[in-house]
Amino acid sequence: HPLRNYLDLAYVGSITIGTPPQQFKVIFDTGSADLWVPSTYCDSPGLSSSLRCSRHLHPSPVPAPLPKPLRGYTPLPQIGNLVDVVQPFALIRSQFGMQHAPFDGILGLGYPSLAIRGTTPIFDNLKRRGLISQPVFAFYLSTRKENGSMVMFGGLDHSYHKGELQWIPVSRPHYWQITMNRITMNGVVFGCLHGCQAILDTGTSLIVGPSRMITTIQMRIGARPVGHEYAVSCRYVTRLPTIVFTINGNTYPVPPEAYIRKSLRGLCLSSFAGGTENMSRSETWILGDVFLRLYFSVYDRGNNRVGLAPALAYVGSITIGTPPQQFKVIFDTGSADLWVPSTYCDSVPCRTHKVFNPHLSTTFRLPGQPVDLIYGSGRVFGVLGCDTVRIGNLVDVVQPFALIRSQFGMQHAPFDGILGLGYPSLAIRGTTPIFDNLKRRGLISQPVFAFYLSTRKENGSMVMFGGLDHSWQITMSRITMNGLNLGCLHGCQAILDTGTSLIVGPSRMITTIQMRIGARPVGHEYAVSCRYVTRLPTIVFTINGNTYPVPPEAYIRKNLQGVCLSSFAGGTENMSRSETWILGDVFLRLYFSVYDRGNNRVGLAPAV
Repeated sequence: HPLRNYLDLAYVGSITIGTPPQQFKVIFDTGSADLWVPSTYCDSPGLSSSLRCSRHLHPSPVPAPLPKPLRGYTPLPQIGNLVDVVQPFALIRSQFGMQHAPFDGILGLGYPSLAIRGTTPIFDNLKRRGLISQPVFAFYLSTRKENGSMVMFGGLDHSYHKGELQWIPVSRPHYWQITMNRITMNGVVFGCLHGCQAILDTGTSLIVGPSRMITTIQMRIGARPVGHEYAVSCRYVTRLPTIVFTINGNTYPVPPEAYIRKSLRGLCLSSFAGGTENMSRSETWILGDVFLRLYFSVYDRGNNRVGLAPALAYVGSITIGTPPQQFKVIFDTGSADLWVPSTYCDSVPCRTHKVFNPHLSTTFRLPGQPVDLIYGSGRVFGVLGCDTVRIGNLVDVVQPFALIRSQFGMQHAPFDGILGLGYPSLAIRGTTPIFDNLKRRGLISQPVFAFYLSTRKENGSMVMFGGLDHSWQITMSRITMNGLNLGCLHGCQAILDTGTSLIVGPSRMITTIQMRIGARPVGHEYAVSCRYVTRLPTIVFTINGNTYPVPPEAYIRKNLQGVCLSSFAGGTENMSRSETWILGDVFLRLYFSVYDRGNNRVGLAPAV
């Protein structure tokens, strides 16, 4: 269900109540359990048009008198295509504050024990009536973009996050409350020294903690009081330290670009606030949207646990056509074709994404050959067209691309299409990839592009053209562990592929690696004991005389069941007669990678 980001302060979605349906904008709030909207019973003065009671709910007759807070039972509350036929909610008769809020009401997603009058929250009703397939919901909160945020009920779309979900038990089924180990800055613990409690709250925009510790944070980042808030110099934001929250043994960094926000007056304000010391006898923190924008969050009521994983970060914008139509695409070194959904497509995934309308473009041409493209997460069918494509300030005037007519999978993906950056030999119909067109027409100064894939921030990843995948293939010298050769003994080939998440090699050598790290088969994968991950050896790839270490924290990932899985997989023995490895995102997240087509070479440097 889509949400709208209001200035990074609130994430608002639409629901309807009643028959016929009356629409309201609400915050989906994990920090409460009640549903409320203003009603015609409300005569509170001074409300803005967004919360003026008289323009909202016109209730069906209800028994009178009703005590405050007024409650009602309405037919057919609806969230997207989910309909709950008899849902308790509060019809507001008096309201104080929130006059200028960009929402009408609040829909609580907390545990039933949080409900004020013992009513059943809407999520529990949906679950009890079998209207959702699994008792889970999840949030993807976009940064600085009005559109793109999402709340999901009854299932997960893993295209919204990178890496495996890390599961954390709920310590008290009331709030979505978990145990946090510590909070550090520059390696120094300054909060949660002996462990503490943290509440994940989508209804809170800031990170809130005990006032004394928050004062320490403000002092360490150089923030000074400005009215009731704290401000820093905007010139030095990028130099501020990253603050790291350790939860269940995993680290969740929050960089300064995330915890410093710009006000409408141009002040750079701290997103930390005090006040939790009165919530509980034990130290408690509230991790609001500042934290949750960085991490895709899953709330599993069936198992009383929360899952966190870095939000997907590798999507960029392009435009196609004249006038330009904008699309979000993945820049993929493992393919060479460009495709986006089109108005010819009536598949469900096309309805949830931007579609290209060729009739609105004066520069569109239609060669019309059919295309069939298969990816790990889905399959698309379409026809070839040609039009003007823009990437930033680069303009390619006659670029072949596929207009998708049928799409399977990727329904809720946070991207519309894929832009391939591999060699032309990968192109399905022999079309010229966009990078080759830019190079041939002299639109880039050098025939190179580069990737920086951030492991910690939703924003910050970068693809660069012209300055400074199938296949970006290089020669690798050897692979060692604790100084012993375990692969590529006489040299081998390696492919750098941003479209592959694992490190893939010959099955026999991968079996050796799994054995040496103590991994045991679990289904089609290999698992290790999560307790000993930090004791596992670093695996070193030597390329062109330089060493590229991959530590266990990078090559071990946790799956949905909390099992620690190896990120090595076999299967390249059929790719070529010579020994071949594929270095996917597990490797590329650690190293800034440059792809130089002019000299047919790749450059690597440690990512920061």
